[in-house]
Amino acid sequence: MKYKETVTAVFSLFAIPEWVSQGVRTIPSNFSNKGTLPYVVVDVIPSGNPLNLTSTRGVVLCVIYTASGKGPDEYLSIADTINQFFEGKSIDSQNGVVQFGKSSLSPLPSKEGAETFRATLSIPFNFFDIS
Repeated sequence: MKYKETVTAVFSLFAIPEWVSQGVRTIPSNFSNKGTLPYVVVDVIPSGNPLNLTSTRGVVLCVIYTASGKGPDEYLSIADTINQFFEGKSIDSQNGVVQFGKSSLSPLPSKEGAETFRATLSIPFNFFDIS
């Protein structure tokens, strides 16, 4: 259950009151009803060679959507807040632990006249089964 446990652990952080109080909706990548800005689309992508059969590693992609034409403050603030919960932290899951590494932020240029701006926060992770 290494994949499901990793995804469950990641989304559990977006459900805690400290994140919810920020007022930024968090949406799984395969959800179609995005709604109003700002919001964050989250995708947990296992990749790379795991250390053994019961572990996995990969990256959590948080695509931050804000209104265009308002400068970087909003997406930078959202990225910094996400980092407070993930970067360098560990989360215990039912049968293991998920460890998060140092993040990187990549703003993507908007097309002329676009209503939204996006930036991708990438956070590497390792899941270790300890059962």
